[in-house]
Amino acid sequence: MPDILPFIPLGIIGIITWSLWGIRRLYGANYRPFQGSYTATTSVVVPVYMEEPPVLVRAIKSYLANKVGEIILVVDSQDTVNIESIQQNFPFTNYPNIKMIITDEPGKRPALAWGIREATGEIVVLSDSDTAWAENLLEEILKPFNDADVGGVGAKQNVEDFQRSIVWRIENWLLDLRY
Repeated sequence: MPDILPFIPLGIIGIITWSLWGIRRLYGANYRPFQGSYTATTSVVVPVYMEEPPVLVRAIKSYLANKVGEIILVVDSQDTVNIESIQQNFPFTNYPNIKMIITDEPGKRPALAWGIREATGEIVVLSDSDTAWAENLLEEILKPFNDADVGGVGAKQNVEDFQRSIVWRIENWLLDLRY
């Protein structure tokens, strides 16, 4: 019996984790996607800090493909690489719906606050600078707003190329477990 004692906390944690996962699965079995459509002006707020420029460009292109009303990029003033990349890839004369705010205030929360203050859309979408959207994401996340009781919507996240390796599969599973 004393040999088992060190493993009891691990067993309890495992039971709790799998129980929560099972409850989520049961609760999710009743989910039905929203039908219809909802139209509203939209603003996407994206805090940018030391992102790989190709990743950021891909993310911005995915927002543009979703036909968002405005894209507000809040860039840390020390991130000169991304400031130049945005100016080169998305000249503001060609992309009037892209707005870049350069801030000296560090941190994601202040960047989001800046972007939200500048947003003019009825619906404000918060996104990360490394997040590329699916083709119809904006359309799908607007649908639940047909219900007057809905005040916010979240989207399912997938780790990119999650089938590439077992580590990425575990990361994707952990995202599912968390959200």
